[in-house]
Amino acid sequence: MTFTRALPIAIAFAAAALPAGGASQPPAAPAPAAIEKAAPAPVETDEPLLPWPASVSPSNEVYMSPFGGYAFANFNKKIHLPVAGGKEVRAEAGDLSRPLVQLLKGARQTIDIAMYIHSPDTAEHRSILGAMHRGVRIRLFLDSTFLDKFMIRNMERYKNKIYVKALDPALAEEATGIPFSIMHEKFGIIDGRHVFNGSANIDINANLKYTENRFFFLDNPAMVKAFQEEFDALWEMGNWLYNPDEERAADEGKERKDGDL
Repeated sequence: MTFTRALPIAIAFAAAALPAGGASQPPAAPAPAAIEKAAPAPVETDEPLLPWPASVSPSNEVYMSPFGGYAFANFNKKIHLPVAGGKEVRAEAGDLSRPLVQLLKGARQTIDIAMYIHSPDTAEHRSILGAMHRGVRIRLFLDSTFLDKFMIRNMERYKNKIYVKALDPALAEEATGIPFSIMHEKFGIIDGRHVFNGSANIDINANLKYTENRFFFLDNPAMVKAFQEEFDALWEMGNWLYNPDEERAADEGKERKDGDL
């Protein structure tokens, strides 16, 4: 079975081969109840994960949820994560968050993410905060109708250095000539090198409750170019929700004023 995405460059994903023995049809997929019982819950660990090795060959991966997806070819699909010494660790099946967490933990320069629903109560968001503390420049572009106010308040409270905008329908219509008010995309670019995209939001329900997919295009310049141009265009259609530069300037002005007293 082959998965293809209708983008300028068609990219095929080879699925698992049929079982040995010459069977013309794969065995029936396990019932949802059996999958829920058999599949382990996502596991978060604090183990140190290194950046994707510089020598990694360009590759394309797809992961499904919940629990690896319902198709036979994807059920119990394992996720291989590179770690110290070039060795690999085999993660549990059915967790489409882990590959993204791996990329975010390895980010060293930039993270640009456009996300319809972005929940702070996720391993992905905690990995984004970790990248922020490493000095990675982070931009989040969100949908204005589905904002997590708690996340925005925490950014203001803890002076997070993450740039956040939300779609402004008026700016979007001015730029495109098309009246639309919902930003429904779910993709990101890491270090100008890797791209992820798919139906899954950064939200726990995307991993455990809904049937979702997440594609990873690793070391793929053509994909990076296409998605970076899309993100930059969206960014110009947004209103600021949180701008660390303005917060920093305000703090500096207050310090100067206090020093003059």
